[in-house]
Amino acid sequence: MAKIMNRYNGEVIVEGDELMRDLAIKNKKSLLDADLRGIDLSVSNFDRSNFESADFGGSDLKYADFRDSNLKNSNLSNVDAENSFFDRTRLRAASIENSNFDSSSFADSDLRYAKIRNCTFEYTNFRGADLRGIGIMGLDLRTAYLSGAKIEFYGFPSIRSLSFINLGSLSDFLTLELMRRDAYAHPHPERFDEWAAEGNNCPYRGEERFWYFSEKAFLWKPGDPQMTDRDLIKAICEEKGWKLDY
Repeated sequence: MAKIMNRYNGEVIVEGDELMRDLAIKNKKSLLDADLRGIDLSVSNFDRSNFESADFGGSDLKYADFRDSNLKNSNLSNVDAENSFFDRTRLRAASIENSNFDSSSFADSDLRYAKIRNCTFEYTNFRGADLRGIGIMGLDLRTAYLSGAKIEFYGFPSIRSLSFINLGSLSDFLTLELMRRDAYAHPHPERFDEWAAEGNNCPYRGEERFWYFSEKAFLWKPGDPQMTDRDLIKAICEEKGWKLDY
């Protein structure tokens, strides 16, 4: 008989003859403090669930659907959650470490003060998510989607920190500034001229990018960067609506 226990006191929350996955789905609205470690919960429908303070450590969450759920204070460490859905989910103060969230979606979710470390977020959707207080300067978000996300920096971020964030679409002025900075460090800067004139053969092809943003070939004009690092950081954060607390 399958049993789902309380992670703190070991008491039985629910039990039944189903598989653990089916038992969790059946009782998804009442699994507060549940111990769900190391379980295959992939391709499960947990929308509108209550998993507050639950422990999913080491579980398989691939393609799982947690939309509109409560996972506040939960543990999502060492999980594989590739292609999963956490849209509009409450994940405030959750522990999220050493996990894979590639191609997953956290759109409009509350991730305030979540402890996020050593996770992968390739092509992850954070559009409209609240990411304040998560220590974003240590994350690699170069391919993530962050339009409308709420971001706050505690301390003045470095150029390197901002280069690990997908800046998306920027004003023409900042777009040209970043293209010029990329050209300034490019081993073949003449490729930017060819790219603008011919409309193909992207100069970033085969070269590691420093900045991740939506480049615009029609804006290209050769020249040196015009802004100091400090002014560039402030301008990017102001334009994106990201708060600087320093």
